[in-house]
Amino acid sequence: MMNTKTAVRVAVAMLFLSVGTLTSQQRKTLASKPASSSVAWTRLVYKLDMKKAIQAGKLTQRTERFNIVDATVAELAKRLAAFKAKVKRISADRIRIDLPVTASAELLGMQQLIEARSPLEMRMLAAEGHSKLENLDLAEEKRRLLAWLKANEKHIEEDPLAISIFNELPRGMGGTLPGRKKLRWVPIYRKHNPKWKPGAVEESRWIYEGHSKALSLHNGKGPYFLPIDWQEEYFSAVDLDPTRSSATVDETGRPALFYQMKASRAKAYSDWSHRHKDYHCAIIINDWVHVAPVFISQISGPGIISCGGFSTAEVKKFVRALRLASLSIRLVLESKKQIGAQRR
Repeated sequence: MMNTKTAVRVAVAMLFLSVGTLTSQQRKTLASKPASSSVAWTRLVYKLDMKKAIQAGKLTQRTERFNIVDATVAELAKRLAAFKAKVKRISADRIRIDLPVTASAELLGMQQLIEARSPLEMRMLAAEGHSKLENLDLAEEKRRLLAWLKANEKHIEEDPLAISIFNELPRGMGGTLPGRKKLRWVPIYRKHNPKWKPGAVEESRWIYEGHSKALSLHNGKGPYFLPIDWQEEYFSAVDLDPTRSSATVDETGRPALFYQMKASRAKAYSDWSHRHKDYHCAIIINDWVHVAPVFISQISGPGIISCGGFSTAEVKKFVRALRLASLSIRLVLESKKQIGAQRR
């Protein structure tokens, strides 16, 4: 069994999943600022809001709370490494972050990167004749996306999450359906190929899981993107009962996730699954679609998500992450001040 500290480390990575809050270009711009020997810095102090989790009886052990803070520090340090940030735990529930920027626009971007949370989302694929999206023409939407992908081929292969740039484009500039966040394209998760080495031509750097509804720039070789109905009701990790999540196998023996909604969300989810029977539901983690199975029946109690593209170990890791992600521990900004010039 995984010890508390390791489980927390895995799970905290899930608490900071929405890196897509910044576009790929914004992330590169922030990270590519020229280094200098002495720059002005900004100090942020955050508090982990554990009050609700403690009141609900989900966090009771003092050591577990300390582990959450330490794991959060490690995760933030990794996320902000490109920006030369300094991250440190300063109390049982507080973290100090020193950033080598003072410009308000850059600072806001970094704060969004620090504070963003989106552990897991269940969202419906856009489907003509079923989605609430008006005037949905998937053939036209695919044509628009493909044109943009071809014009940005190198960039999108390096970072499929840069699709967020396309999703924000106005219709007149080649974007999706009019109106903010109605239809969004989300990349299908890719794994690093362990056989790949720099300079290798016989092995692809990435292993992609395809999907019958996905669009691919290179005709079946990835990256893959799925159209998501962003207007439709959706469910997230906070709706799941963490005590009922576990790794299992489906009827074919493939790795699967066993899950159940909290009592307060069970009826809404049951109605939702019934309304979307025979349609694909995307499981989105870290802005990537990991699986997109079909609702084969109404789910009024426990459910199973087949995870054919994942190993049993990966599903178990995902379950551990879900259990802590459901706590929804939030970072609350307590103070922000300029601390003068420092050496990098």
